[in-house]
Amino acid sequence: MASTWADLIGRLDMEWEVLAADMPASAWARWRRVCPALRGVDRVVELPGWLLDQSHDVRDAVVLGLVRLVQEGSQLAGRTVLRLLGPGLSRMVGDLRGRAWSLGCSPGEVGEHLVAAFWEAMWTYPIQARPRRVAANLILDARTACLWGNRSRF
Repeated sequence: MASTWADLIGRLDMEWEVLAADMPASAWARWRRVCPALRGVDRVVELPGWLLDQSHDVRDAVVLGLVRLVQEGSQLAGRTVLRLLGPGLSRMVGDLRGRAWSLGCSPGEVGEHLVAAFWEAMWTYPIQARPRRVAANLILDARTACLWGNRSRF
Protein backbone atom coordinates (compact mmCIF):
# COMPACT_ATOMS: atom_id res chain seq x y z
CA MET A 1 0.00 0.00 0.00
CA ALA A 2 1.48 3.32 -1.03
CA SER A 3 1.58 6.11 1.48
CA THR A 4 2.06 9.76 0.80
CA TRP A 5 5.52 11.20 1.27
CA ALA A 6 4.23 13.34 4.14
CA ASP A 7 2.90 10.23 5.89
CA LEU A 8 6.09 8.27 5.29
CA ILE A 9 8.52 10.96 6.41
CA GLY A 10 6.25 11.81 9.35
CA ARG A 11 6.30 8.19 10.55
CA LEU A 12 10.06 7.96 10.08
CA ASP A 13 10.60 11.19 12.02
CA MET A 14 8.37 10.02 14.90
CA GLU A 15 10.16 6.67 15.05
CA TRP A 16 13.52 8.45 15.03
CA GLU A 17 12.48 10.63 17.98
CA VAL A 18 11.71 7.48 20.02
CA LEU A 19 14.86 5.64 18.92
CA ALA A 20 17.06 8.68 19.57
CA ALA A 21 15.55 9.32 23.00
CA ASP A 22 16.31 5.70 23.95
CA MET A 23 19.92 5.78 22.71
CA PRO A 24 22.25 4.59 25.47
CA ALA A 25 24.85 7.12 26.64
CA SER A 26 27.61 4.61 25.84
CA ALA A 27 26.49 4.46 22.19
CA TRP A 28 26.42 8.26 21.94
CA ALA A 29 29.91 8.40 23.47
CA ARG A 30 31.12 5.99 20.76
CA TRP A 31 29.54 8.12 18.03
CA ARG A 32 31.35 11.16 19.43
CA ARG A 33 34.66 9.28 19.34
CA VAL A 34 34.14 8.22 15.72
CA CYS A 35 32.91 11.69 14.74
CA PRO A 36 34.63 14.39 16.82
CA ALA A 37 32.41 17.09 15.25
CA LEU A 38 29.58 15.71 17.42
CA ARG A 39 31.34 16.77 20.62
CA GLY A 40 29.35 20.00 20.64
CA VAL A 41 26.10 18.05 21.09
CA ASP A 42 25.04 16.45 24.38
CA ARG A 43 22.40 14.04 23.01
CA VAL A 44 21.50 12.72 19.58
CA VAL A 45 17.97 14.18 19.82
CA GLU A 46 19.57 17.65 19.86
CA LEU A 47 21.53 17.02 16.67
CA PRO A 48 19.02 18.25 14.03
CA GLY A 49 18.57 21.65 15.67
CA TRP A 50 22.27 22.04 16.50
CA LEU A 51 23.38 21.19 12.99
CA LEU A 52 21.33 24.00 11.45
CA ASP A 53 23.65 26.57 13.06
CA GLN A 54 26.89 24.94 11.95
CA SER A 55 29.22 25.67 9.04
CA HIS A 56 29.25 23.57 5.88
CA ASP A 57 32.51 21.97 7.03
CA VAL A 58 30.98 20.86 10.32
CA ARG A 59 27.85 19.58 8.57
CA ASP A 60 30.02 17.58 6.17
CA ALA A 61 32.06 16.16 9.05
CA VAL A 62 28.92 15.13 10.93
CA VAL A 63 27.17 13.50 7.97
CA LEU A 64 30.40 11.79 6.88
CA GLY A 65 30.95 10.49 10.42
CA LEU A 66 27.39 9.18 10.58
CA VAL A 67 27.79 7.48 7.20
CA ARG A 68 30.96 5.85 8.52
CA LEU A 69 28.90 4.55 11.47
CA VAL A 70 26.23 3.28 9.05
CA GLN A 71 28.89 1.36 7.16
CA GLU A 72 30.04 -0.13 10.46
CA GLY A 73 26.49 -1.39 11.05
CA SER A 74 24.67 1.33 12.99
CA GLN A 75 21.03 1.39 11.92
CA LEU A 76 20.37 4.38 14.18
CA ALA A 77 23.13 6.36 12.45
CA GLY A 78 21.37 5.66 9.15
CA ARG A 79 18.04 6.75 10.56
CA THR A 80 19.74 9.88 11.88
CA VAL A 81 21.14 10.77 8.45
CA LEU A 82 17.69 10.16 6.99
CA ARG A 83 16.22 12.49 9.64
CA LEU A 84 18.82 15.18 8.96
CA LEU A 85 18.44 15.07 5.17
CA GLY A 86 14.66 14.66 5.10
CA PRO A 87 14.07 18.18 3.73
CA GLY A 88 16.41 17.56 0.79
CA LEU A 89 14.77 14.23 0.12
CA SER A 90 11.38 15.93 0.23
CA ARG A 91 12.43 18.28 -2.56
CA MET A 92 13.74 15.31 -4.55
CA VAL A 93 10.44 13.42 -4.13
CA GLY A 94 8.67 16.40 -5.65
CA ASP A 95 11.06 16.37 -8.58
CA LEU A 96 10.73 12.61 -9.15
CA ARG A 97 6.93 12.33 -8.94
CA GLY A 98 6.61 13.35 -12.58
CA ARG A 99 8.88 10.46 -13.52
CA ALA A 100 7.12 7.78 -11.48
CA TRP A 101 6.38 5.77 -14.62
CA SER A 102 10.11 5.37 -15.27
CA LEU A 103 10.58 4.11 -11.71
CA GLY A 104 7.90 1.50 -12.21
CA CYS A 105 5.69 2.89 -9.46
CA SER A 106 2.85 5.26 -8.79
CA PRO A 107 3.56 8.88 -7.85
CA GLY A 108 2.59 8.01 -4.26
CA GLU A 109 5.29 5.33 -4.10
CA VAL A 110 8.18 7.53 -5.24
CA GLY A 111 9.13 8.37 -1.65
CA GLU A 112 9.45 4.71 -0.74
CA HIS A 113 11.74 4.11 -3.71
CA LEU A 114 13.83 7.16 -2.83
CA VAL A 115 14.23 6.11 0.82
CA ALA A 116 15.37 2.64 -0.28
CA ALA A 117 17.86 4.14 -2.74
CA PHE A 118 19.05 6.61 -0.09
CA TRP A 119 19.66 3.76 2.36
CA GLU A 120 21.74 1.95 -0.25
CA ALA A 121 23.63 5.16 -1.05
CA MET A 122 24.67 5.48 2.61
CA TRP A 123 25.91 1.89 2.76
CA THR A 124 27.92 2.22 -0.43
CA TYR A 125 29.10 5.83 -0.14
CA PRO A 126 32.82 6.15 -0.96
CA ILE A 127 33.92 7.93 2.23
CA GLN A 128 37.57 8.32 1.27
CA ALA A 129 36.94 9.46 -2.29
CA ARG A 130 34.09 11.92 -1.60
CA PRO A 131 34.54 13.59 1.82
CA ARG A 132 32.94 16.92 0.80
CA ARG A 133 29.34 17.87 0.00
CA VAL A 134 28.29 14.58 1.53
CA ALA A 135 24.61 15.44 2.02
CA ALA A 136 24.17 16.63 -1.55
CA ASN A 137 26.11 13.65 -2.90
CA LEU A 138 23.96 11.17 -0.97
CA ILE A 139 20.73 12.73 -2.19
CA LEU A 140 21.96 12.87 -5.77
CA ASP A 141 23.26 9.29 -5.58
CA ALA A 142 19.81 8.18 -4.38
CA ARG A 143 18.15 10.12 -7.21
CA THR A 144 20.49 8.55 -9.76
CA ALA A 145 19.81 5.08 -8.37
CA CYS A 146 16.06 5.70 -8.57
CA LEU A 147 16.22 6.89 -12.14
CA TRP A 148 18.87 4.60 -13.57
CA GLY A 149 19.40 1.78 -11.12
CA ASN A 150 23.00 0.95 -10.33
CA ARG A 151 24.18 1.29 -13.94
CA SER A 152 25.37 4.89 -13.70
CA ARG A 153 26.42 5.24 -10.07
CA PHE A 154 29.96 6.49 -9.36
